Amino acid sequence: PTPAADVFSLGATLYRAVEGHLIYGDLAKRADVLQAAADHRIVPPRHAGPLTPLLRAMLTPDPAQRPTMREVHHRLRAVLAETTSSTPAPDQPDSAPARRPTRSRPRNRQPRTLVTTGSIVTIVLVFVLVMATMGFQPERKDVRAAGDGVSPTDRAAVATRFYHVLPRDTDTAWTMLTPRARATGRAEFDAYWDSVGSVTIIESADVAGRTVTIGVLVDHEGRPSFQRTELEIVKRGDKLLIDSIRRTTVRR
Repeated sequence: PTPAADVFSLGATLYRAVEGHLIYGDLAKRADVLQAAADHRIVPPRHAGPLTPLLRAMLTPDPAQRPTMREVHHRLRAVLAETTSSTPAPDQPDSAPARRPTRSRPRNRQPRTLVTTGSIVTIVLVFVLVMATMGFQPERKDVRAAGDGVSPTDRAAVATRFYHVLPRDTDTAWTMLTPRARATGRAEFDAYWDSVGSVTIIESADVAGRTVTIGVLVDHEGRPSFQRTELEIVKRGDKLLIDSIRRTTVRR
């Protein structure tokens, strides 16, 4: 996993919030989604308006051509400023006597445009505020070892990998859990992650003992939310497994 991959995931989340569907379209079968991802068959955005150039840059196939998270934040702020300043004011009533319109269809177009613009403003504002809150903190230093011979770096790597394989590869994610963490059952685990469009790590892992705290942006049924999550990671034989998952912060 690389920062460019995180940018792609964030772009996919932003795309779904604006377009209302996944970047590969409304594909029902997981195999079709995986094939579309392998072929990089992204449905071009149709409703993104001023966000279109940024979305294309974030979702470009070449990771080297994608902007950094900081650049994404700056460009989102620019889009927000441009969109809010260019949103037209409500029409003022004419002083002249009203005349019967010959056609009503054109009259309906502007309100739909304004609703779309307002929606984009709201979506961008949410993303800007969440990213500003996180502050783009660099990878944190190892804090405190747990005394079981496992380095904080190794624990952080497990937490990072868990969220990088989700939501697509639930099989791998399931193998990373202890029996205690699997207590709710595989069906419930799959049902939750099937409703998630994307997960983006936007706050690097912070390790204290056996607990790893990590911040992620989750697109759940088209509604992005920030979640700060604590994962307890334990050693079982020669493996590191997630023993519990607790969300400590959720902001929509």
